[in-house]
This record gives sequence, structure tokens and C-alpha cells, in this order.
Amino acid sequence: MILLKTLIVTAVLMLLHELGHVISARILGLPIIDFGLKWKPYPHLYVSTQRPSNDIQRFIYLSAGIVSTLLWGGIVWGSGLLIIPYIMWGFILELALETNPFYSDFTIAMIGIKIRKKGLINPHESEYNQIIKDQQFSLQWYIHFTLWTILIVSLIKYGKLYLLS
Repeated sequence: MILLKTLIVTAVLMLLHELGHVISARILGLPIIDFGLKWKPYPHLYVSTQRPSNDIQRFIYLSAGIVSTLLWGGIVWGSGLLIIPYIMWGFILELALETNPFYSDFTIAMIGIKIRKKGLINPHESEYNQIIKDQQFSLQWYIHFTLWTILIVSLIKYGKLYLLS
């Protein structure tokens, strides 16, 4: 039962994460093209907007999801609800998913930077796939993976200690 409740909390947090992107898109004046569920590389919600016109807009838009999750985490922590195991594990799972080096807003940002450096406006799918292939297992990717692993181990350790106290 705790697993089901954890998955429900994670799904709600995913929705709130995407809501952060929607709010930032509205504030930035970016039209929302699509909102939905994708199955690859793992099941996740997504928001698709018109491409931001500059790096500041791109940073704000891509950061809005994690900022939303952290904001809700602060509210839940401040209210004392984080001591409920399935809520705490839901937050841990959501943070693990949204910061992973395989497919996250951070990874999308890094791929976007490489696309701009190559001067590509609308890269063909094969060009995009090559940029993704080049990004994975690069030095940046390994740094991201190492930091992500430290985050996950720390959150799990903190979670266990928090529940025992």
C-alpha cells in the first residue's frame, strides 16, 4: 500500500513540476503547444512550448519545474507532512526522476546549448540524435551522473534517518 501511495504522490508532484513550466511559459509569453504524457524514455508528463527566444527565457522555463518541486517540498516540510513515509519517498522519487542525467530538464538544457553552438535552428532528427549520443557519457554527463548519484544516496540516507527519528 505504501508503494501505491508513493506512486500517487510522485504523480501529483510530476503534475506540479509541469505546472511550474506552464506558469513560467505564461509569464514569459511562450505559447503552449502541447501538454501530455510520453512513455519514452520512461513515463513522464511534458509541456511543449514555442522555443524560448533567448538563453534567459530558456533558463527560466527549464528551471521552473525543479523550482516548483522544491517550493512544494518546502511547503510540505514546513507543514510537517514530510514525516509521512509515502510523501517523503514520493519527493525522493520525484527528485531522482527530474534530476537524472539520462533525461531531465538539465539534460535538455545541455542538449539545447550544443544545438545552438552548432548553429542549428531546427535540427533534423538524425542531427538531434547524434547530439544526444555525444552528450551521453561525456565529461559533463559523468559529472551530472556523479552529482545525481550523490543526491540519490543522500536523500535515501536522509529519508531513512528522518523516519527513524
